[in-house]
Amino acid sequence: LIRWSQHLGDKWTLHAAIEDPSSNDVFSPEPALGQTPIPDVILGIEVDQPQFGHLRLNGILRKLEVDLPSGASESERGWGLALSGHVNLFEQDRLNFSGVYGQGLGRYLLGILSTDGGAINPSNDQFGLRDNWGVQASYSHHWSAKWRSTAMFGYARSDPLSWQIGSTLKSSTYAAANLMWQVLPYLSVGAEYSYGKRENKDDSFLDNHRVMFGVQVY
Repeated sequence: LIRWSQHLGDKWTLHAAIEDPSSNDVFSPEPALGQTPIPDVILGIEVDQPQFGHLRLNGILRKLEVDLPSGASESERGWGLALSGHVNLFEQDRLNFSGVYGQGLGRYLLGILSTDGGAINPSNDQFGLRDNWGVQASYSHHWSAKWRSTAMFGYARSDPLSWQIGSTLKSSTYAAANLMWQVLPYLSVGAEYSYGKRENKDDSFLDNHRVMFGVQVY
């Protein structure tokens, strides 16, 4: 990853980056070789007001290309837009949020598999990209000087192509809430409950509950 940032005044910042496109963003039941003809290109514009929060708009353009077992090559143009930010509320509370939409995002969208960016039809070697989108939000609240909590929710979706089988991942949902106690200035302990759900193309699903306990030293 190579990134360049340029301040455009006191509040605005422009970001530009190129990133190694080597990844497994395509599902294929047959061996297929991913190509990296050009890097992924990312542009972003951000406005920051420390007393209120910040807002950032990112865009990505990428080329996904594969060599098929038949010897032919297929390629598609992937793209995406992401809006994210945070808002400071009350004295110490904070609301974070983000939304992403595009095609062929794969590893860039947390909550789907990296191979959910696109797929190769085994019957005709046709290469197609999947619509990928997701939303996320979290809220942090300080109950007192030593006690704080964060609640969060996320949803990610990758619309399956018409020919893909029923067990293909369609969406995932994640939710969690925690309670942290700052025992010392550099020591916190806490507990968190989380819930996750995977839903497939045929509407079958798997879900899971988890409770974690942790110690944070910083």
